[in-house]
This record gives sequence, structure tokens and C-alpha cells, in this order.
Amino acid sequence: MKIISKEGFSLLERKFKVKISKGYLKPIVCLHFYEKEDSLIKQFRDYLSDSDVRYSFNFYDVEVSQTELIKIFADKYLEDGRFWYSYDKIHNCKTMDHQQLSNCVNNLDILLTLNKISSQNAEEYLKNLNESIIPELKERFGENILEYKPSGDYEKTLFNEYLKIIKKEKKDVKE
Repeated sequence: MKIISKEGFSLLERKFKVKISKGYLKPIVCLHFYEKEDSLIKQFRDYLSDSDVRYSFNFYDVEVSQTELIKIFADKYLEDGRFWYSYDKIHNCKTMDHQQLSNCVNNLDILLTLNKISSQNAEEYLKNLNESIIPELKERFGENILEYKPSGDYEKTLFNEYLKIIKKEKKDVKE
């Protein structure tokens, strides 16, 4: 999987005179045109449109996913590796510990059980697991997946809901 490098974001800032508030290792890139030149903004929007990049635009601000924005960059401005997209950050799998990698695998079961993920998103999640997380787990930890341990309040809430459903299903099976 590829992501935009720091050099790629630097190029974008220089070329289009934008300030990037969210960029490197962020799933959503936010760009702000500090030079209020309509011709430069039009040029940038045309460039994105010509490259079939989906984005949202509001006055002098552009929001675009990194997976879309990557379409406009040459390979020399991209980093290739195993990356995992969470809702607010892109993680380099090489820097993730055993528990974090295992939680990514276990989280799919939780999301599916709680009906918190669409089938299309579940397919994408599974694809990303197979491309990034599973190979990293195999390489570093020999396929050993640890039990799920929630790391934040939201994860704890989801996990508790999940455990209630699992407990109820086990009870229903016994009866």
C-alpha cells in the first residue's frame, strides 16, 4: 500500500500555495489556500477533476482522502509499505505492537457482530487486513493473534456491547 510522503505534501504546499493542516499519516487531507488567487484555486480544482479525484471544496478549503489524492502524485513522492488506516490516522504496521496488530483483526468480528460496518466497508477492511496486518503478524509474530484489548473509551463501549451479544447468543444456544 502506498501513502503520500512528507516530500509529496511539501511539493503540494509549494506548487499550489496551500497550508496543509492534516496531511502526512492522516486519512483525510485538509488544504487551505492562503493565497486567495482564484486562478490558482481553479487550476488546482481542474487538476483534481482531470485526475478523477473526489474532493469537497468550501471557499478556500479542500478536504480529500489520501487514497484519492494519491492519484496525482508520481511514485517518487509516495511511500510504499504496510499501512493501516484507522479513523484518524494512518499507522505504519512496522511500528505497531503485537496487541495493536491483533486488535485490528479482532475488531472486524466486533464490528460485524454489532452491525457497525457495511458489507462494502467490511470487504475493504478484510482486504486491508490481508494486505497489511496479516502479513505483518505472520512475519513478526508467527500468526499468533492475541485476545482483544480495547484501548480507548469508545473501544471499551463497543467491546462491552459485543460481549453482551456473545453472552446472550451462548445462552440462547444452551436453551
